[in-house]
Amino acid sequence: MSVLIVTGGLVSPAETSLFAAARKTLLQWRASEAAWLDLKVKVVMAEPIAEAALERLLGGAPPEAKALMGGRDTLDLPELAEVALATALDKEGVAYESATVAELFTARGAALAARAEVVYLSTTLLRDLGELETVLAPLLRPGLRVVAGGALAGVLAEAPPPGVDVVAVGYGELLVPALAAWARSGYETLTPPEGGSLARRGGAWVLRSGLPAGTSLDGLDTPDWAAAARRRGRAGWKVVQYESVRGCPYRCSFCNYPFLFDDTRFRYKSAARIADDWSRYAQDCGTQVVSCLDSLFTVPPKRLRELCSLLVARGNPVQWLCYARADDLADEETVAAMKAAGCVQVQIGLESGDPGVLANMNKRVTPEANLAALENCRKHGVTTVTTLVVGFPGETAETLERTFQHLRQGRPDFHFLATFSTRAAGVPVLSPENRARFG
Repeated sequence: MSVLIVTGGLVSPAETSLFAAARKTLLQWRASEAAWLDLKVKVVMAEPIAEAALERLLGGAPPEAKALMGGRDTLDLPELAEVALATALDKEGVAYESATVAELFTARGAALAARAEVVYLSTTLLRDLGELETVLAPLLRPGLRVVAGGALAGVLAEAPPPGVDVVAVGYGELLVPALAAWARSGYETLTPPEGGSLARRGGAWVLRSGLPAGTSLDGLDTPDWAAAARRRGRAGWKVVQYESVRGCPYRCSFCNYPFLFDDTRFRYKSAARIADDWSRYAQDCGTQVVSCLDSLFTVPPKRLRELCSLLVARGNPVQWLCYARADDLADEETVAAMKAAGCVQVQIGLESGDPGVLANMNKRVTPEANLAALENCRKHGVTTVTTLVVGFPGETAETLERTFQHLRQGRPDFHFLATFSTRAAGVPVLSPENRARFG
């Protein structure tokens, strides 16, 4: 059995060719129903690609910028999804190779796909069916089976696209053993995990994992970054990605994250498990920085406090950065504890500086809490990276001006703008109630 793991987005900052990125974008547009909107998104995404090309032309970034941003040595870092799938396949004794979505459009990617029996395709960083259809095109050959999984598989399960043999919905850690057994049967028998299900939908099977018992994720295997380094002939990774929660306890109207993984319940790893994992990465991989990809790392507050104490007691084996809510960071003691435990950066969804727009978004936070969070982080030397959503229902010239003044007053270290979009399926703003409310 030969498995090809494919992860990543259609266009990414790791692109080395503007021409190749433009070609893939053109292919995606042909399958898109909203190319005008996609153009705006792709223009924003093209910025780091152009920046990388300019950096190579000029001979590298200034030393000060490299010290702050870590240079570009993390662009070859595999996606967390790849490392998690590889860890599960290693446990099953299954041979595999890996490629990024971008590499599928290269000679190397074509060669990998040609010798694979089955492709495990992560859809997590693919934003719509137009992108998925573009990615599936080079995989359409007789005898090659495609398993589409990841955070957005639940949407695909409603109408699996042509070219997908299995839609794997839910927890990949629970699904891989069933998929490995399917391969060992000669792709004749597919049996769902305990608590899961299997159904035929169109030309594909929809395989659901079922859910962990309780709210703890401590029973899931830790992605093996040391093994990922060995496969690439590396000694380790300076930076690794980490996930400690699934879902989110909040219900912001523009976000579908709480409903991914075929689960609506907020589940998380314990503080002790996180501290053990990070200490192991530092020892086995030489890891210096852990980048937490969780929707929200500062909840539950009790877990955060316990983790900070454990990390301090262990001498802070790593530095770390995470996503956080402003109302959690508005408590100065929380920020001080995080800084003391090695936190160097927080990513905060400010979204707007207007209380009415924040209420429309169901953010459950105030502009005052946003400002307090930024001030506390500045006081304790924690870098702030903030996001803003522009154009949400209720947005006006006046609310935009309030947001602009909010930024001037709060002075985050970095801020990123996102144009409001309804392209993400399952966001609460698309509910009948919100459609009636906002029109």
